[in-house]
Amino acid sequence: MAVARWLDLTLTLLVPATLAVGWVAGASRSVLATVGTAVTFLATLAGVAYLLAVDVLVSTGAPAVDAVTGYTADPLVLTVTVLALAGRALGLVLLAVALWRAGTVPGWAAVALGLSPFVELAGQAAGLPAVTVVAYLLLLAAFGACAAALVRTPTPVAA
Repeated sequence: MAVARWLDLTLTLLVPATLAVGWVAGASRSVLATVGTAVTFLATLAGVAYLLAVDVLVSTGAPAVDAVTGYTADPLVLTVTVLALAGRALGLVLLAVALWRAGTVPGWAAVALGLSPFVELAGQAAGLPAVTVVAYLLLLAAFGACAAALVRTPTPVAA
């Protein structure tokens, strides 16, 4: 369980990664990229907070099972979770379209980014971890293409 908590902690890297993808998509020039970045950023923050809160509850010991069950069944937590999942899916699709339109990454990267949340949700709903892994690989490939584009982008020099 300790390994799972550390792996969940790495999910916090999605927050700055989302901002980097937004930059590559042209968030400073495109309303679509700006909205996609903002929605994905906020939804990712909510999702990471949810996971880390569950990790804290689980790490407290045996009675934590009841606490986790109560936490995940709470109507407010359920609402935030649904909004985070829907917001992340919407935000990633908006970012994918913005990337496609900006032409800053190969088309496959934009498609992979746009498909990843739906493949993830399908894998989770069907209880097929292998499908969920494919979704994360799509996300990793798309983020990797954005990172490569970010490195290739010349930095303006101040006069």
